[in-house]
Formats: sequence, C-alpha cells, structure tokens
Amino acid sequence: MSFENNKPHVNFEINKEMDYWTVGEFLSFNPSDSISNSILLGYPGLKKAKHLNNDERITYYKNYIDHIYNDQELKIADIRKKTQKSWNKVEKKFLDNAAKLFNGHPWPEGAYVGFLSIFNCGPRFLNEKIFQVYYKHKEGLVYACAHEMMHFMFYDYLEKNLDLSRNISDSVIWDLSEIFNIVVLERPEFVEITGNPHPRPYEKHETQISKFRKLMKRSKNIDDMIKESFRLLVQ
Repeated sequence: MSFENNKPHVNFEINKEMDYWTVGEFLSFNPSDSISNSILLGYPGLKKAKHLNNDERITYYKNYIDHIYNDQELKIADIRKKTQKSWNKVEKKFLDNAAKLFNGHPWPEGAYVGFLSIFNCGPRFLNEKIFQVYYKHKEGLVYACAHEMMHFMFYDYLEKNLDLSRNISDSVIWDLSEIFNIVVLERPEFVEITGNPHPRPYEKHETQISKFRKLMKRSKNIDDMIKESFRLLVQ
C-alpha cells in the first residue's frame, strides 16, 4: 500500500520514459539556466543536440538516454533497491517528525512514487505525489527523498491554511519552500534521519539562510514562522 493508516509510503521506481520528458523539458542550452547547465555538466554529449531540429533532437535524446540505461541498468536497479531499503528504515520517523512540525497536519493522500533519474534536476508533481531524484545525488538519496516529501507537506499545509500565503506570488512561495527545507532539514531530529547535517541551498538563497535560521529559532510555531518568512522575502 502506498497510503495506509493516514500515512504515505514512498515506492521507488525506474522510468526511462520520464527521463525522456525530463531532458526535453529542462535542457534549454541557456548558459544562465542552472538546471540546464547541471544536465550538460553530467552529460556533455547532449550538447550535440543544440542545433538539431525538434524531431531530430527528440530522437537524439532518446537514443542517448537508451544508451545510458543499457550501460547502467544493473547499477541503477541496485541503487533503487538499496534506496528503498534505506528509506523504509526511516520513513515512519520522518513522517511523524514532519507532521509534528506542521502542528499535526495530516499527510495528503496519494500514491507516492520516487523515480530514480539519470539527470540532476529533481522535478516534483504535487498533485500526482511523484518526484524524481538523481541516482547519484551528492547529499544522499534518503536526504533527497526527505527534501521532496517535505515539499508535499509544505504546499498542502499552505493550501489548507490559505491566510498564510494570501497575496503571495507563486515564485515567493517557491523561494520559501526551498529555504524552509534547508533550515528544517538541518535540525537534529531530521539530520538523524537523513545523515546530512549540512543541506545545500540554492545559490540564490545562500546569503538569506542565516536570517531564516534565526527566525526558525524564535518563532512560536510554524504559522508564525511562515508568516514572518514571507514578510522577509517580500520586503
């Protein structure tokens, strides 16, 4: 079961077709696009697709990804198996700690799936309760899963408590979701779960993290923290 006793269970799977979509969606070849740059850093051979027309580019992407999957099939399958085992050991503790953080807010229902990806992008789909995690994630796949799962809880909490984000733009909500994950997941109760004491923020958020750490410490509760955080971000 992927959702039982009011708690989700993450199943890790492999889906090559989803990586077809990922590279087509995120590889822009724009030198200022950090996600596109990350893809090309891992797979510089994809640069050859830049000057192809749309149909040729799709074919090139698929052939390129097929080759990687054929070459790494056993390794990816082994990582998936180990990731599932590692996550199963800590899942209940993570779910309980996250719910406690959000005032006992129930986890949103859904069939939660984490797809291992050969690309370092990490897209998530809030409504479908699915996400991708890079199979060579430097901070560990348990941490990567905890990071994505925290997003599901964060966005659902805001959706059920609309006054907290009223008149706040989607881009600012996204900024807070990422900053929030850093200051929360570096707390001892979550480090014990993920084994990652120093989660890395996005480069654009690095200079802001310290003030949100201070805010987290002095906030009375999660609602107070969220409200004050939005004030900091829009001032």
